Amino acid sequence: MPFRLPSVESAPRLSDGSNAIMPTSLAASFCQFDQLLPVINLLQYSLPAQTAPAKQLDPWAAQQMYQNALHSAQATISQAWEANTIQRRDKTMLELSQWLSQLPTQWEKSLMTCTPADVIAFLQDHWLEAHAGTTLPDGSLISSPSGVNQCLSSMSTGFSLIGRVTSWTPDTPSGNPIQSSLVSSYRKGYRLGAWRSGCLEGSAVAISVDKGHHVVEYLDSLVPSSPPTLARLVVKRDALLALLMWETSMRGKNCGGVTLSDLFQPDGQSLKLPLPSPLPMGSLLTLRPMGQRQSKGAGQGLLC
Repeated sequence: MPFRLPSVESAPRLSDGSNAIMPTSLAASFCQFDQLLPVINLLQYSLPAQTAPAKQLDPWAAQQMYQNALHSAQATISQAWEANTIQRRDKTMLELSQWLSQLPTQWEKSLMTCTPADVIAFLQDHWLEAHAGTTLPDGSLISSPSGVNQCLSSMSTGFSLIGRVTSWTPDTPSGNPIQSSLVSSYRKGYRLGAWRSGCLEGSAVAISVDKGHHVVEYLDSLVPSSPPTLARLVVKRDALLALLMWETSMRGKNCGGVTLSDLFQPDGQSLKLPLPSPLPMGSLLTLRPMGQRQSKGAGQGLLC
């Protein structure tokens, strides 16, 4: 619709006979004007400068200059990631591309047409088996949930780098297939399925045993000198959380979110208030998985 202001002739008249513009007409006009701003800006940027125009390069020289600039820019862009991150991403995208290339030609599958269904089919048919390295209690090997997360993260960045940056939906099939409800559900299902199968993973960066003992011993030494008020409870809480993080490989933010209902007794019942009679020393409690990074087992075992 072409932009035009309300005509003075068509505007209503005030009591003094002058013209008036209705607020609704002004609102509609400003709406249209706002839509035209990008075009106006583009025209402004495209206006010739007052200086003399630059001398045009011949096609060959222009192509060389442009390619050299892009190669130089690529070197700058590559510094946004660590070298091993780039290698892992390139390797994953190459695996996906090769897997897609074996599908029938009439399916027209490529990195530019890859869908969320293609991604999870690739994982199930190829990637999980090719990268299985975590041993379950029954001796079988699977790919760890953290490995699957890393793979999906690499593919998400890879798709973004080739121009697939928006979320994928049936209405926006050119979007990033990793950013879809199907892949999100697959990621969560795989993590919980591995947890139920007994998959246990350690922390990303574990402190030494000596440091762990030192932290707990230091906090424990503060208990007698702390007043028997909230301060003493805080010290005891911190010591308990330090032990909990050590035993479960949980991160601090996840450990702080643990509630009583996340702990299960040997009979499978969760702990609730009022607490049951004290459990015998050596009893095993089970902690349900919390968060994305630390949880990987059929419950983390906690000896009481």
